[in-house]
Amino acid sequence: DTWLLHEAERWREALLTDADALTRWAQSHPDSDLQQLRSLLRSSRMVADDAATDPHSRPGATRQGRAYRELFQFLRQHLTAPV
Repeated sequence: DTWLLHEAERWREALLTDADALTRWAQSHPDSDLQQLRSLLRSSRMVADDAATDPHSRPGATRQGRAYRELFQFLRQHLTAPV
C-alpha cells in the first residue's frame, strides 16, 4: 500500500511537471482514459496557477484542489488495475 501511494504521487508530480510523462504513462497504461487524464491535468494546473497568483495566499503555501485529488485517485486506480 505504501509503495502504491508513493508511486501514484511520483506519477502525479511527473505528469504535472514533465511534458514527456504523459507519453510514458500512455505507453505503460494503454487502457487508461487519456482524455480524462488530460482534463484532470489541465484542471490541476489551473488551480495551482490560480493559487500562485492569488495575492491573499500565504507565501510558500500551495493550495491543491479537487482535481489534484482526483488525479491521484485516477492514477492509483490504474496502478492497481491488473495488467
